Amino acid sequence: MIIIGLLLVVGLMQSLGWIYYTAIGIAAGLFVYQQKLIFKRDKADCFKAFLNSNWFGLVVFLGLAGHFWLAGR
Repeated sequence: MIIIGLLLVVGLMQSLGWIYYTAIGIAAGLFVYQQKLIFKRDKADCFKAFLNSNWFGLVVFLGLAGHFWLAGR
């Protein structure tokens, strides 16, 4: 969860808007889902969590892109 905290700090330092924070909230939900998947250390579930990491990165990217897209309008 350190990465979520750091992403929030970056958002505060850069005065990012609500779209970014919404995306970070969704990313935190994905992170919790991944932690739930790997809890029992089942190989298939761990691989599923690994593949789910792409969605985490996409959500963070879309939050940043959405913020700067709205700021440019």
